[in-house]
Amino acid sequence: MAKTDLTAARLRELLSYDPETGDLRRLVPAGGQRIGDVAGSVTRRGYRLVNISGHRVMAHRLAWLYMTGAHPTGVIDHKDGDSLNNRFDNLRDVTQSVNLQNQRKARSISTSGVLGVHLGRRGLWMSEISFDGKRIRLGAFKTIEDAQAAYLIAKRQYHIGCTI
Repeated sequence: MAKTDLTAARLRELLSYDPETGDLRRLVPAGGQRIGDVAGSVTRRGYRLVNISGHRVMAHRLAWLYMTGAHPTGVIDHKDGDSLNNRFDNLRDVTQSVNLQNQRKARSISTSGVLGVHLGRRGLWMSEISFDGKRIRLGAFKTIEDAQAAYLIAKRQYHIGCTI
């Protein structure tokens, strides 16, 4: 059974879901898990994966299917940035572009360690943000703190729904 073959009705036969806690629990034993166990296991990247009929599916996608009856059309974003918080009110079906707007920390390859900030050629801290497929330069600053402040102001303006 491919992921897309899984129906909400079949999912509800295999698992229960509590929208208040975000827990998916086994109704049928599987993969060494017993009835009542929280389904799946946590990956190194911090997501819960659940084995359904031999396929590993992210718990947040299962929660969406369970509650809405339909597979998500985009990616499931965790509004608070916590990939293990699968409470239904913390999930939203969005495009990848919108999901990236919810990024809260700089990537591991960042030279500054600060989201939206890098050191420019003249020794000034450059701040920029991406929105609607375009890069918007926010300015050059003497301190990393000033560059970060400019980024956070722009993030609140451009990335609607972001809670940073």
